[in-house]
Amino acid sequence: MLLRDRDLRVLPTVLVFLPIYYAKRLLRWVWGDRDYPLNLTLVEIRGILAGPWGLWRSYWLIRKIGRFPRLPRAT
Repeated sequence: MLLRDRDLRVLPTVLVFLPIYYAKRLLRWVWGDRDYPLNLTLVEIRGILAGPWGLWRSYWLIRKIGRFPRLPRAT
């Protein structure tokens, strides 16, 4: 996990390559190369943006209500 293990290898992909990739895909659609649906591209972008929001929300909920006790392992 990025935050727990402090593994920062994913940051260039998330902060550099994905925005460039989706900007190119949107520009290609604007320029008339419509081989990939615009609505699907927008759904993918929305999903990428929802990730940090979901992570923040889960941290917030854990801080608000606390962690649940671990359940015993089923044998």
